[in-house]
Amino acid sequence: MAVNIPGPWEVVIYYTFSGLTHKQRLNCDLVTVGNIGDSFNDFTVLLRDTTDIDLDVAVQAWVDLIRARYNSNTTFQFAELYQVDQGTLERTYYSTYGLSDVGTGIGNDAPARQEAYTFRTQEGGLMRVVLVEAESPGEAIVAYPTGVTSINDIFSFLVGSTNWILARDSSYPIAARNFCPTQNEVVYRKRYRA
Repeated sequence: MAVNIPGPWEVVIYYTFSGLTHKQRLNCDLVTVGNIGDSFNDFTVLLRDTTDIDLDVAVQAWVDLIRARYNSNTTFQFAELYQVDQGTLERTYYSTYGLSDVGTGIGNDAPARQEAYTFRTQEGGLMRVVLVEAESPGEAIVAYPTGVTSINDIFSFLVGSTNWILARDSSYPIAARNFCPTQNEVVYRKRYRA
């Protein structure tokens, strides 16, 4: 099993809710690499089915998918691309992609909450994708499929052939496991004890 580190490339999506900015870090592999400072459409990202698409299209489609888990109080601001030095946590900045999207969900705000989506990967590892301060219903762990369309859509995309997001073992998720909503202690301290 591979070491669990970021990379080989990392997309960081910045979004805000009620005064706090959050970062979602997603691993990927690129087919076409632009130069530092080039726009996102100068980079193409590898899909699980071995085809590739422009990175700006991939990131925008992901944001469009996950924003159904946030209401209109959440704003997705921008994404950044970094190359990660192999076997390290060192990163080199490459590009920024502007976003101006708000959540489309109709649920209630969920301050200091998170929802984690868990998967088994091609390498046999575990993968978690976390959405911080999303609508996060309840506290119970629910196996996939969950009965909530917007949650199931995220699971389906991540195990599908057009997924571009890698686990930290550098392989794709292949089996959806559980939806795990809970409180995020770090965000709770920032929001209520700062």
